[in-house]
Amino acid sequence: RAPDFFAFTCQRVNMPPVDRSAVERHANGAVGVARVVLSEQEPGAFPDYLRLMTSGEAHVTEAGGLSVPAANAVIDVLAPVTLKAEFGLTRSSERGLRGEAVVFKVVDLAAAERLLAENNVRHLRSGGMVLVPREPGQGTLFAFSE
Repeated sequence: RAPDFFAFTCQRVNMPPVDRSAVERHANGAVGVARVVLSEQEPGAFPDYLRLMTSGEAHVTEAGGLSVPAANAVIDVLAPVTLKAEFGLTRSSERGLRGEAVVFKVVDLAAAERLLAENNVRHLRSGGMVLVPREPGQGTLFAFSE
């Protein structure tokens, strides 16, 4: 029931020693992924799939969505009304999981917003986040949050 959504996991084995601070430093201040946001008309229909994908236990949120902790982020499945309220996104009435947004953790939200403005990246502030809307060829909205 998720024909347009594909997930995978990987593990780096025998990774060479590297200076992780240099690898993980981004001009926008991102220090990691906080959330991966999916949507579905009936979010509660996918706990087994998400449990299998993450080894995390899915729980139902107050808004009727699902939230699943993964190793380094949270995967949230939102109902259309919550998706609209939180990110301003609408989705079709078709069933199936859809990738909607990636929320990046940043140290300084104002600095991330300045960098986007300096580089003429279309963005807006909403609900304590800076949102970068989807562009053609880009499947998800990017959000930045402290």
